[in-house]
Amino acid sequence: MLLAGAACWALASAAFALVIGLSPQWTTHWLPLALLTGLAIGLTLPVQSGAAVASLPPARFGLGSAINASFRQLGAVLGVSLFVALVGDTRTATAADYHRTWWVLGAVGLASGLVLLSPRLTPRRTVRATDQHPFHPTPPMNPPQGDEHVDHHHHRTRYQDPRNE
Repeated sequence: MLLAGAACWALASAAFALVIGLSPQWTTHWLPLALLTGLAIGLTLPVQSGAAVASLPPARFGLGSAINASFRQLGAVLGVSLFVALVGDTRTATAADYHRTWWVLGAVGLASGLVLLSPRLTPRRTVRATDQHPFHPTPPMNPPQGDEHVDHHHHRTRYQDPRNE
């Protein structure tokens, strides 16, 4: 889905660069391309949000979601900044300035989707709720009581005497 969203974004941006001219043609030019851009966003953001927290334990969903939202906002800020840097002063900007901007934004969107095809540099590691985190160490456990045992995964179990079953 993420790659399909990136492809739709790149296609819509390229179409904006090729189709949009100086005369307003809302229903034939702007509306279809705006819908394609919306499809790209719809294919990308929900999947990205889910992928951001997929490997986290439930206790970390809020933190993972907040970090994802922060990076999404950072991306929006950088995108708007890039747009302004490429277009310049909107009072004197030409159609060519906007076309160049759409090409660049389309290329950035496509490149971000193509990152999905790159090989992983490190193996995926599933985080368990019992794993220690450097910023939130596991609190010290109480020593085992009576017939309890704590294994190396911090699981408490009770010894059961087979003679009592």
